[in-house]
Amino acid sequence: MFLKQSIPGKIYLMKLKETYTNSLKLIAVLGILFLGISCQDEIPLETFDFETLLVVEATLTDVNEIQQIKLSQTVELNSQESAYVDNASVVVTASNGQSYSYIYDVDGVYVSTEAYAAQQDLTYTLTINVNGKTYTSSAQSLPATAQIDSVFVEPAVKNDVQGLQIFVNSTGSSDQVNYFRYEYDETYKVIAPSHSDQDIDIQNLDNTVNGFEYDIVITEREQEERVCYNTAPSFGIRISSTSNVTGASVNNVPVRFIANTDPIIRERYSILVKQYSQSIEANSFYRILNDFGNLESFLSQNQPGFVVGNINNEADEDENIIGFFEVASYTESRIFFNYEDFNLTRPDYFFECEEILLSYNDNSAQDGDRNERNFIIQLVNSDLYTLVNFQFPEVTLVRPECGDCTTIANSNEIPEFWEE
Repeated sequence: MFLKQSIPGKIYLMKLKETYTNSLKLIAVLGILFLGISCQDEIPLETFDFETLLVVEATLTDVNEIQQIKLSQTVELNSQESAYVDNASVVVTASNGQSYSYIYDVDGVYVSTEAYAAQQDLTYTLTINVNGKTYTSSAQSLPATAQIDSVFVEPAVKNDVQGLQIFVNSTGSSDQVNYFRYEYDETYKVIAPSHSDQDIDIQNLDNTVNGFEYDIVITEREQEERVCYNTAPSFGIRISSTSNVTGASVNNVPVRFIANTDPIIRERYSILVKQYSQSIEANSFYRILNDFGNLESFLSQNQPGFVVGNINNEADEDENIIGFFEVASYTESRIFFNYEDFNLTRPDYFFECEEILLSYNDNSAQDGDRNERNFIIQLVNSDLYTLVNFQFPEVTLVRPECGDCTTIANSNEIPEFWEE
């Protein structure tokens, strides 16, 4: 149902220039999408044709909110062409005649002009008009709601690596097979180990007969740079179903593995597990897409054909479109934990934080050592190092990642959901 045979030996090379949302990230990582099924010998890549393909990432949920749809296109490797599609008309139409328009936001993302939620008794169809072409999805209905029973963590070993495995248990409708897709957002606390509340600046620089002379000016930092919080989305595809189990529950579904040495659990860690209850068609699409993410399957003798979703060009049914318009029931659950909860050794920091002690009074290299007064100028003015401590004439510097958490984390504000 989801495989389309293509021209034997044909391969598409693509570069998704930015990070796309979860459904297609594995393809972005690999950078290749095989459409042929018969090529088993060594292939000269430069001989292949390239075709621009529309990429659609669209999930409508039953949460009353501004909904999002992302449109992009495949571009050739090393191309400077933008992968984002920013000139489309996007509409979702319900079976009761209600239409929901989307407008372009940023980075290929279109947002609905009003908040709305999918309803159980309706079907929904996605229509995209771009570059004179009209693309339409098949009608999709909202699957039965399901709940997350628990998210929990257990020590585990994966690929000979000691770590922590995060699992989810879910329960769906008792009168049918349930299909699930999982994503997550992880947030972890970052504390810069060599932080100072002060900044250093070089002023009144003068090149004299005795070498450089200057003033070392110390000021208070204007923002929080010691404690930060970094939030990152999940990569890859995680799906499950109750098709092979008794009852309506799936248990011990692995969502995230973290090595014991990973610095993201050095302070405190939180994960928000997102569950989408899917149709069998959507689940099958993601399952096959996930198989495409396995490099061994690309190179095997039984190479798969093109992954066909539920979106078609109304005027050309043979055009390949990457993506699936999905209507899903959504729920989420968050947990927090520390490495101490599992009697682990505190992981090392993200970087080696070697502190460099320099003296303003060292104004010569004749002793076989570097001229530290000049070196202070180089390091401070290049922004390669930040201040740890200053007691004239000595200056202690460290790389910014070790003294300023904003260089590696995306927020210096405590998230509203955060719990200590």
